[in-house]
Order: sequence, then structure tokens, then C-alpha cells
Amino acid sequence: MQSIRIILAATAAAVGVVGGWIAYSSASPVSLAQTAPPLPLPQNSVCYLVGNGENPAAGAVLHTDNFGNDFVGIGRLVLMCEGAAKYAPTPAGGPPANLAPPSDDQATVSACYVVNEDQANRRSKPYRLTTRNFQGDTVWAGNAVLMCEQATKVPLTVPVGSTQPPQPPTDITPPTNPYVAECFLAREGKTINQPFTLVTRNFGPDTMSVVRSTFLCESAAKLRLTAAGNTTTVTGLANREVEECFAVLGGDEPAKYVALDTANFGVDVVSVRRAVFMCERAEKAPRFIFPTPMSNPAAALASITITRGEGVSGDE
Repeated sequence: MQSIRIILAATAAAVGVVGGWIAYSSASPVSLAQTAPPLPLPQNSVCYLVGNGENPAAGAVLHTDNFGNDFVGIGRLVLMCEGAAKYAPTPAGGPPANLAPPSDDQATVSACYVVNEDQANRRSKPYRLTTRNFQGDTVWAGNAVLMCEQATKVPLTVPVGSTQPPQPPTDITPPTNPYVAECFLAREGKTINQPFTLVTRNFGPDTMSVVRSTFLCESAAKLRLTAAGNTTTVTGLANREVEECFAVLGGDEPAKYVALDTANFGVDVVSVRRAVFMCERAEKAPRFIFPTPMSNPAAALASITITRGEGVSGDE
């Protein structure tokens, strides 16, 4: 699918600026908590391709509760994901009559950057993802491909007669305690091929076909060296929240400019293009594949420990 190829091509081109993070592995332990917890990941969101996104070319450590530390190079801003209310079609086949956008706490926006990893992938394990609409789905978690960070979004208007992108206002402030998510390719996921209507606060209702599971995103703490190089700043919280993201077809193209302001990368003016993914909160649990025949099934079962948290379960 073209949208997935665009993301993967951008991932391959991402600059891996991670040399300074070698020192992190031998540095003193750092608290992985922000001063206050972030808002939760939205129950549903629509992700749009964006044009003119900047490339921070920055190194970071992304820490998730299930996958641990991941040294990454952060590349170009390629997606904007916005919280949405999702509606299934009526028995007659169309969207419901009364469509409402999501509540304020669910209408958050994130800016998503391609990443490349500095170490070999160690996540070739199956996981069971359970969503409200699509129930159970077994996927294999692959390479990290995206880092999404909550952003403040300001719609912009192109001046009459201008051919240049609009200028952002100077008083934008990023979220105080933003969430961060690390997204991994999900292989062998479920094919859906069903229409849904997603309603966002800025772009209104958009009916699209949800096609196939593509990404697994998990809340993360992002650690970066300061300019002095001897301390770290922490953004986000690794609190086991999970989303399953599906490729979509037939999504609208808003063709609008917005300014996205993140705590780490500042203001970026981008053009919003096609809707290409739909993400939904999920619970995640590992799938255990036992050898056959199993010599001692009671001992094997007794060795498994599963912890359960908000939106995710499983202990690696």
C-alpha cells in the first residue's frame, strides 16, 4: 500500500544521530516520570500524511514498559494523528444521523516522526491485541518505525494571493505533560475491510474503509541529553497504554496548513494530506507458543507471570 511504503521509505532515510547515547548506558539512573502524568492515548485517532515536516535529526532513548530501552535516531515528521470519535455504519449502510466529535480529553493531537533503531530487533514475538471493535488479533511486533509525541495544533489560513505556507503565531505553547508513543510494525495482523466514520474536531466526519492492522504503538518515556551532555530530559510516561493502528482507504484529504508545537522540537508548519491510518486503544498480552510435545505442562504454566495495567497486559 502506497502510504505504508511512504512511511517505510522515510524510515530508511531517517538520520541515526545516536552516538551521544552510548554514554547513557553507563550513566546514573534517571527517573522515567514526568512532573505530572500525561493525558491518556486517545480511544481512537485518525492519522494523516503531512508535507513539509522538518527533520530534527536527533538521538533519543525510547523506554517502553514491555520492550525496555530503544536507542533511536529521530527523522522527519511524516504523520499527524488526531483524536476522533468512531461510528460503525447503520443497518441501512450509511453513517449514523447524529455524529459528534470526541470530548476534549480525547481530541488530542500527536506529531509522528520516523525513527531508525541503533540495535538489532529483538521483538519477534507474537502478541494478542484486543480492541473494542475488532476484538482479538495476533500480531508479531517488528522494528520501531515511528515516535509520536503529543502536540498543540493551530489551524492556519493562507493569505489571499499568497503561494507560500502561512506563518504560525508566536504565542503557541506545547502541551505541559505530553504523551509519547513508540510504534512498531505489526506483521500478520487481522484484515478488517469494513467502513467506519471518524469524526474529528477540526476536519469533521470522514468515512473510510479500515483495511489491515499495520502498527502497534505503546506509550513511552523519551530521554534526551541536554545541551551540556551530562543530564537528560524526560518526556512522556511508559505506563503500558497500547494502540493498534490500521491502514485505511478512502480517507479525506483536508489540504490545510496547521502548526504543530511539541515540547522537544518546537513549532513546525505542515500541510495536512490524506488520512492513511486509524488507531484504536487495545489491550496487549503475549502469546505463548509451547514446544510440542510439552514435557511438563504444569511447570511451564506455573512459570508464566502476567501483569495487567491500563490498556495492556503481559510481562516479558
